[in-house]
Amino acid sequence: MNDPRVVELKGLEYVIDRLPEGIEECNRIILTEEDPFSSDDRTPIIPLKRRRTCYRVGPNEMCFVITRGLSEVYDILTHMTFLVGEARKIYSRMTDDSGHITIEWGELEKHIRQEAEASESDREQALWSLSIILGRPFRETRHTYANLEASRKAFQSNNGLFHLIYRLGQQIDAEHRHREEAIIIYLTPSLLRIIGQQEYEKNGPPTSRRRSRNGIFIAVRSISSAPTCTAWST
Repeated sequence: MNDPRVVELKGLEYVIDRLPEGIEECNRIILTEEDPFSSDDRTPIIPLKRRRTCYRVGPNEMCFVITRGLSEVYDILTHMTFLVGEARKIYSRMTDDSGHITIEWGELEKHIRQEAEASESDREQALWSLSIILGRPFRETRHTYANLEASRKAFQSNNGLFHLIYRLGQQIDAEHRHREEAIIIYLTPSLLRIIGQQEYEKNGPPTSRRRSRNGIFIAVRSISSAPTCTAWST
């Protein structure tokens, strides 16, 4: 499915299970081949279904330690590209044609503020509003909520569906207001050399750009001169 009005819930579940908890709050992603905190007390974040080491290094910054070279980099870029594409769909449902916040988004904001004290009835009403934002049937929205909630409670692997959708929409809104808030992925120079060599050996000279099926571009450059990977829409 590639309908701009419909968020791909199963795809979102798949990606969130393979990215570190809190990724929806980060717009600076660092990929490095060396573990910068191996000798520190900092606790790594391990995604639920990808055994990779990640660190939250700031309120909006996540570091991935790459151990499997080019294939792992492509895996992360593919997941992040999907996440950005779905975030843009969510953002498009934040406001109406007049630019005002929709009733459903207002309900989501209210639930985020009061989620800890919400009753079951409140939660069901919030899920109904969320299903409208997502363009999905209520039953599917509730199913994804339950799946993510089970993983959150058992493994602390995500922040829950309400928080995820809210922060993804807010991230794109921030990007539209301030271009410096755009989601950017950086590769360290040494990692770029490693994966460049791997790609050259496999396919010849590496390309500097690739395009996903949902219209999001990823551009690759060296961190020493410019952001390495920048995600934006066409």
